[in-house]
Amino acid sequence: MTCGVSVMGSMPRSDDPRIGGNHAKAYGEVGVREVVCVGPCAPPWPHPVSVWESGSREERTFSFDEAMAGTEAVIETWHHGADDRIRVFVTPFTLITSLDPSNPSTPDVATSLSDHDRLQARRVREIAARWKTRIHTDAFAGMVRLAAKDEWALLGPDVHIQHLRGISLDEVQILAETGTHASHSASSNQATGRCPLPELMQAGVNVAITTDGTAPKVSFDLFQALRRAQTVHQLMSRDMFLLPPGKLLEMVTIDAANALGWDDEIGSLEAGKKADVIVVDLRQPHLTPNLMVVHRLIYEAVGNDVDTVIVDGRVLMRDRTVLTVDEGGALDLGQEESLKLIERTGLQRHVHEPGWGKVRLSFDAPVELPG
Repeated sequence: MTCGVSVMGSMPRSDDPRIGGNHAKAYGEVGVREVVCVGPCAPPWPHPVSVWESGSREERTFSFDEAMAGTEAVIETWHHGADDRIRVFVTPFTLITSLDPSNPSTPDVATSLSDHDRLQARRVREIAARWKTRIHTDAFAGMVRLAAKDEWALLGPDVHIQHLRGISLDEVQILAETGTHASHSASSNQATGRCPLPELMQAGVNVAITTDGTAPKVSFDLFQALRRAQTVHQLMSRDMFLLPPGKLLEMVTIDAANALGWDDEIGSLEAGKKADVIVVDLRQPHLTPNLMVVHRLIYEAVGNDVDTVIVDGRVLMRDRTVLTVDEGGALDLGQEESLKLIERTGLQRHVHEPGWGKVRLSFDAPVELPG
């Protein structure tokens, strides 16, 4: 990839500017373009957190005001940093704080805005305006309809919203009328609330395809994310011609750049734009014959087929060798820190055997961690 978007945790840690700052610094050193998303997590407030310093775990709480102050500190330091390869967006974890932050809400539950819903929207709008930056957030069924009732609504051309599972057709219309962008990651989670992707696109909403992070079922491979989105929505709609490969490729290039408000500089290969390019090695058995190249990319290619990455005219990877950092050292450090994190947080019980010989997974046989 040439550009990423990262939220600082599933419950964002914006109380400590070092977290977002270190992330931005690392991307600056690697050379990849990056949007760092910092903002308040979901209530209740004050919010409990822990840090590991001086060899021991320290627990404390932080307030909503501290979260907003931390957000501004990262924006002040890193927005337009690293020769403008780094941008920082204000990112409340969820659009409406009084509803379930990770699942759709029914109409009888999503009935009114809370005082904190209005406070968060106002403060986010004020910070975004003060620093001339954009807004990213998550939303599920019921949230868009409620947000539209707020004078500070986090809706509009400067906003892109992830997930949108379970939203109604009137919420689709609100997004279209306000010019709000959407980003979508399709997986088995569509079973708990369908994102009406075809309806959004037909209504004129700009939609980007994302990976939504990495976990056992997904990866950071955008090629795989595109195929997953196509397969899920073709099956759910019973329409095998939905989401053709050309449109899918646009959804991770120019449509994604448009969602970030960066389409004037990146997202397509045009004179006057930044030289952000990936080169895919098509001379491989699974990508031969080289007919209908866009079809080959969408249906057959994977991230490992990318041979060269260029960002802002600078070659970051050539012949699948990363030139800007010690890739092996970074992998070793990541493995080491992951094992420490599991030990410190007591998460060993969540590391389980893969289900040998079982029809349905159970969690009664933990696995011993290496080292």
